Amino acid sequence: MLWKKLFLDFQKIRPYGNKGDGGNDGYRKDLGIYYQVYAPRVPKTNEKDAEKKLLGDFQKLKNEWNEISNIKIYNFVFNDKYDGSVQLLEEAITKLHTNNPNIEFKLFLAKDLENLFFRLSESDVLSLGFNIDLRQVVENAYSYLEHVKNELDRENTNFAQTMLEIIKDTISGLNDEHLSLEYEILECRSLPKLEKVDEAREKYESISKKYPHDPRSLLYLAEIYLNDKNFDRNIELLEKARKIDNDFWLLKLEQLVRKLHLGEKIDVENIDENTFPDDPKIKASFCRLYALFFQKSGDQTNADRFIEKAIHLSPDRLSNYLDEMTLIEIRMLASEDITQRLQISQKLLDKIV
Repeated sequence: MLWKKLFLDFQKIRPYGNKGDGGNDGYRKDLGIYYQVYAPRVPKTNEKDAEKKLLGDFQKLKNEWNEISNIKIYNFVFNDKYDGSVQLLEEAITKLHTNNPNIEFKLFLAKDLENLFFRLSESDVLSLGFNIDLRQVVENAYSYLEHVKNELDRENTNFAQTMLEIIKDTISGLNDEHLSLEYEILECRSLPKLEKVDEAREKYESISKKYPHDPRSLLYLAEIYLNDKNFDRNIELLEKARKIDNDFWLLKLEQLVRKLHLGEKIDVENIDENTFPDDPKIKASFCRLYALFFQKSGDQTNADRFIEKAIHLSPDRLSNYLDEMTLIEIRMLASEDITQRLQISQKLLDKIV
């Protein structure tokens, strides 16, 4: 148990009959420090319950334990899943302190538990059943970053940024150059979505200097300049990336993005799906872009086929669905038949719903 490893004087309290634990999951008797734990699976749906438990358990604690050990510090351990405190709990803490000015009241959240955990020795971590093999830790970190990518695909940018902040110190401490690069790239990808384009631009420039053999920072930066309509800077960055890796999939994708943005045509007759990367998410990105090119060429059948394939390959990516609606909207605006327009309009509404 974490507390026992950190504090030799910690005493766990088990519930006893109808009396329960009297609002005390564990304490440090001589110091008058008490802990009560509330760990709902979904914190946000249990905020009112957490408030009731905080107030109710303290009153029980005061009635049943204060004579055993004078209460000096009361820690309410709340599993917030890194979402932070809530107003109800803050109000309850303030109320308790007002009524009990000689007692210190603390909310003990997930971040606080994490900080305590990292104070443990290697032997203590192992004794608690955690695998601290460096290779496993690095592998877990990569897996974690994959989850961040998924949240970015879903446009859950704030949550993705929170996830990155949680693991930032861990990745920094591992001193793994490639892992650090993956982290920094993801951090930059989230910034434009949070309207921090200038910060993203600066960070991408910095990454390109720190990791000159990886073209991704240049390519993502190129897209920022493309969106700013700075076409000269865009092509300059694409050329720099080409010199690093002429066959890199992201280079080919960004070249297509540029053509699409500038309204250039491509030879849709020679699009070969067998040349697409095998990774489903990357393949989906190519399918999504080619769907738009097919639409521009008037080939609605292949446009639909490719956008449906993109959604099938990467169902969590919001941009696939947005581009599907774009295709429908283009057809609605292009139609001169009022009845057909209404039919297409209804299809668009169905997709939105």
